Amino acid sequence: MKFLIVVLVVLVVLAAVGWLVALARNSRKVRSGDAALLELYPGHDTSGVPESWARGHDPEARLHRRMRESLAALRGSPDVDVAYLDTRVQLELAAGELDRRLIASALLRVEQKQQFLDRAETAVRSLESVTSTMIAGHAPAPAEVDAALKRLQA
Repeated sequence: MKFLIVVLVVLVVLAAVGWLVALARNSRKVRSGDAALLELYPGHDTSGVPESWARGHDPEARLHRRMRESLAALRGSPDVDVAYLDTRVQLELAAGELDRRLIASALLRVEQKQQFLDRAETAVRSLESVTSTMIAGHAPAPAEVDAALKRLQA
């Protein structure tokens, strides 16, 4: 009888250890997946981006994700010609600059950063407009691209 109880306890302990190992592996996968969600474009430095931005609801997090999705759609579109490569890179770098300013603004109180967030919203909308034009297979007007770049960099 004692032997059966010892075997049962050992089995319970082994099951608990197995469950903890599986939980730790899953947690690591989620964290590495979140790290990929923080990149605006492949190779983008995410060292300053808060981890909460991968799924958070702060205005800065939403703007970050909108830029990331817009740039990812542009990269993944088969209709975007190689001729637009320079424009795409310029948009990615300008979005990276805006992202760094979003990171800095996240530390401010809402009333201190509202004007900046309004301008950032306009810049992201402009980025989305240019990328959707390019994805649709149309050449964006140079003035539209320049305006988007200026808004992202301003």
